[in-house]
Amino acid sequence: MHSPRFAPRATGLTILGIGMMLMMLALLADVIGVGGGEGFGYQQLIVLIIGVVLTLGGGAIIVQASSSTTPTGNDYRPDVDT
Repeated sequence: MHSPRFAPRATGLTILGIGMMLMMLALLADVIGVGGGEGFGYQQLIVLIIGVVLTLGGGAIIVQASSSTTPTGNDYRPDVDT
């Protein structure tokens, strides 16, 4: 079974990947024949903005997941004599 820390990282990578694919689709829509006309249209702009938001959100999830799993460096515990 995977550790619970893996789930946020995998989620972040998935969202980041989807966002990057949407950005590439929006930027290359006319080249690959998906664009609705000549030039950069408003639909492409909307998909590009959604892609940027998803990419930034996925990156933020990855950074948050990796920063919350890193040790703080304060692992010192004094010996207790009982």
